[in-house]
Amino acid sequence: MATNPSHLVTPSFASFRHRLNLRNIQRPNSEPLKLEFELPELNDGKGESTIIGIQNMKRRLEMAGGTTQQDRMIYDKRKTLDRALIYSYQGANIRILGKMEDDHHLRALINPDKLKMDYDDKILSVPFEVGIDAGDIFEWLGTGSYWLVYLQDLDELAYFRSEIRRCRYEI
Repeated sequence: MATNPSHLVTPSFASFRHRLNLRNIQRPNSEPLKLEFELPELNDGKGESTIIGIQNMKRRLEMAGGTTQQDRMIYDKRKTLDRALIYSYQGANIRILGKMEDDHHLRALINPDKLKMDYDDKILSVPFEVGIDAGDIFEWLGTGSYWLVYLQDLDELAYFRSEIRRCRYEI
């Protein structure tokens, strides 16, 4: 039995319309979409710029943290820290010895240092406004333990981030 090569030809657009019971559908047009618009004038004659969109974009960027991308990233990281201090499980109350009175405390993030196997090394994150520096000792009020601010991470620009070690001995 010989096969007719006409059966191997792809069906036409009209046959697809007939099978799907579609009427009044024209063949698709493959011409590109042409948009016509007028460019605004740069100066309206009064000396005022008519391109306000750029000024609005600058205002929005300044509200979002700054005009440069790094400023916006720092702003967003600081907002994230402020929220994590309130809502995170790693949020802790601390009191800096020698800088704070006994009845005052502040919130900090104390995270485990997953790069080291030592359980007495952790990472402290607090806002720069706190005024904590390397070499300061603080009390973790939740556990009653004392910790030494050991090594600041200088790459972090949004907040103070440092390694801390547990103090076990008194000199």
